[in-house]
Amino acid sequence: EAVTQNIEISGNGNVNEKVTILRKHNGSYEWPDGVNNNFLKVFLPLSSKIDSVNFLAGNNFPKSDPSLKTDNQYKVEAESGKQTVSFWQNTKPGDESSTAVDYTRSSAINMANQDFEYQITIQKQPGIENFDWNLYLVYPEGWKPQNVEGFDADNRRIYLHQTISTDSVFRLRFIRD
Repeated sequence: EAVTQNIEISGNGNVNEKVTILRKHNGSYEWPDGVNNNFLKVFLPLSSKIDSVNFLAGNNFPKSDPSLKTDNQYKVEAESGKQTVSFWQNTKPGDESSTAVDYTRSSAINMANQDFEYQITIQKQPGIENFDWNLYLVYPEGWKPQNVEGFDADNRRIYLHQTISTDSVFRLRFIRD
């Protein structure tokens, strides 16, 4: 499993994000293996406006049964003070599935200050194996990251890669340049 987050912070404090979840099934159809039916729930900040949910690969019918197809293959709800997007992501042996959730948060960052912090919390679901997490972040002109090494200052880009084995919090600090 791999999760990729593409984030763009604009100069007015709006944040556009895309979370892509890729799952690969390395098994076979030999018992007890088979199609992996997986119900996912992505937790986002409550202020998130869902722009789109795109099923890029795999089968997204409930429990891989097209007869159970609903009008919407995903559901958006509020839960525990967060916005959730839930959907099925089913993967056949030897195949992969991928889903992308695009969302926007208006005025998420107060750009009037001389600095700001952008926090990302990754919660690993108990029982799943470690997974790769990739962050691609574009920050606004006139700002400089403080606690990140190896960023691309010319193009205002940060790339981070981490293997997630436990809940993790990433705090990126920026100051006016």
